[in-house]
Amino acid sequence: MRVQYPKPAPAGLNQKLNIMKVELKEREVYGKVLLYPKNINACIFADLVGKKTFDQLDLFHIQQLGYEVEIIKL
Repeated sequence: MRVQYPKPAPAGLNQKLNIMKVELKEREVYGKVLLYPKNINACIFADLVGKKTFDQLDLFHIQQLGYEVEIIKL
């Protein structure tokens, strides 16, 4: 099971500042709010854990590794 990776942004200052950032997108599915990967770092973590969505424990572990987690609301 692989997560579809987003197209990389052009190299520049904005991309360099987001190296340690994981962006997740909220989406409501059958009444439950799920967190889907939005940027390349989030997709890599999803592949590592073998899931398409993240739960609170996953977010805790990602933050413990020093990454900033940003959740984009509905």
